[in-house]
Amino acid sequence: TLTFRGKAGTAPTTAEGTLNLSVNDRDALGRLTGAALPDLPQGFGARSLAAKGQVTLRPDGTVRLRDAEILADDRTWQVDGTWEPGQSRPRLVATIAVDALSLGASGGGSGTGGGEGWSTDKIDGSALGLLDAEVTLTAGSIRVGGLGLGPTRARLTLDNARAVIGIDEAEVYGGTLAGKIVVNARKGLSSSAALQLDGADLQPLLTDVAGTARLAGKAHATIDLLASGQTLAALMRNMSGTVALRMGKGELVGFDVVGMLRTMDPGYVGEGRKTLFSALTISAAIKGGVAKSDDLVLTGDVFAATGKGQVDIGERRVNYRLLPSLTISQ
Repeated sequence: TLTFRGKAGTAPTTAEGTLNLSVNDRDALGRLTGAALPDLPQGFGARSLAAKGQVTLRPDGTVRLRDAEILADDRTWQVDGTWEPGQSRPRLVATIAVDALSLGASGGGSGTGGGEGWSTDKIDGSALGLLDAEVTLTAGSIRVGGLGLGPTRARLTLDNARAVIGIDEAEVYGGTLAGKIVVNARKGLSSSAALQLDGADLQPLLTDVAGTARLAGKAHATIDLLASGQTLAALMRNMSGTVALRMGKGELVGFDVVGMLRTMDPGYVGEGRKTLFSALTISAAIKGGVAKSDDLVLTGDVFAATGKGQVDIGERRVNYRLLPSLTISQ
């Protein structure tokens, strides 16, 4: 159903009034229009779509939507925006508020043809060239793959197939995340990230993102990465940049350093299977998908440890040595 209350004209084509739209049968709408409707993700109108708001249509084709409420499946969006035809491509300027938002699935998994490794399926970035946009988003929560964010304020600028996502502030696992992510599909595909994480609870974060939880405690991290490639595997193998992590009191889960030193047994597990530490710092330089680090410092009440080695991100291999020592007689 579609209803419009207001005034409209055809010479030139104009309209101004209140619009109400309800789509509960996508198949029937497709038959009516004679065109196959695009598949939409859950929460974006996959099952049903309804909208109401003040709409203005100008002679040049510009559409202005004010005080709009859009119900997509079971998710409510508050929208105020303008759609302009543009010369090269359409342009969208909007402010959007939503309670909860889910974007995409986890990025790991198997490559084409089976076996473990990063996906080798080609990433299609052509959708970034369909329009230009300036969008401000406020969300109560966001799920991006395995990563869960709390209240978030972000901005999206899309210009000629280059997207810049500015995260003004996002609550993440008891801490905050801020920074910028760029995805550029003008020539091939490249992406960069400059992010700062402050005070996040690292154990649930690692569980959701990496499926493991070897570190527990509050983390402060800086991330500056650049990658290019048409597949996830290529992006990982071409990654470069720097990362740094700093923690205060925390735990190494499943790894008893003090027990190993006391028993002189590198295979010692021990009761509780964890190491309590008072501070941890580490940084790494990444080139060609390989992260190299030689400055790990880990300290506890009765031990200290240093570490160095490398992590081959592209090939998913780790070669790292931890050198611990007792600091008092046991």
